[in-house]
Amino acid sequence: MPALWRWYTGYKQNQLTQSMQKVNEPLIEAYKQQLALIKDEIETVKKSQVADLHDKIYREGDKLLEQGHITVDQMDNFVHLFKAYAMLGGNDTGEAMYNRVIQLPITSTNGKSLVDEAKEIHERKENG
Repeated sequence: MPALWRWYTGYKQNQLTQSMQKVNEPLIEAYKQQLALIKDEIETVKKSQVADLHDKIYREGDKLLEQGHITVDQMDNFVHLFKAYAMLGGNDTGEAMYNRVIQLPITSTNGKSLVDEAKEIHERKENG
């Protein structure tokens, strides 16, 4: 009897599983369609972000190249822009601008740079 019972309960579980799969098919299909739409929207936002960062890199890069030098704070800002751009898959023209800008001579700022201040704030937070 136990073998027959195992077969019977297995058969019923299999029927139940198949029934649940059939009932859930429309939900699963709706989920897949919604997921595809979300992925498309994310890709559109990503492309928009890359375009915006590309524009900022070119504007800032042109300004810095015309200036002929760069401060530590300007370099920090420019590197942050480029890192985000590169992580999102930005193209080689942004990298070409980046390579030109980082070759500029670094000039000191009058007083403490924002980068130095940020380091001090970070150290204070870590040390309590």
